[in-house]
Amino acid sequence: MKKSISREKAEQMLEYVKSIIDIDSIPLDDEATYKLLQQADTDGIFLLYS
Repeated sequence: MKKSISREKAEQMLEYVKSIIDIDSIPLDDEATYKLLQQADTDGIFLLYS
């Protein structure tokens, strides 16, 4: 069974996420993140750029 959401709902969800997460404040040298990557604990990560 294929499920989908409307474009309007997707845009509402993105606006909500933007309102609670400031992507510019996420550190690029986060030690805990590097640890997870070193352990290959990456389930759920869709894309990872170097």
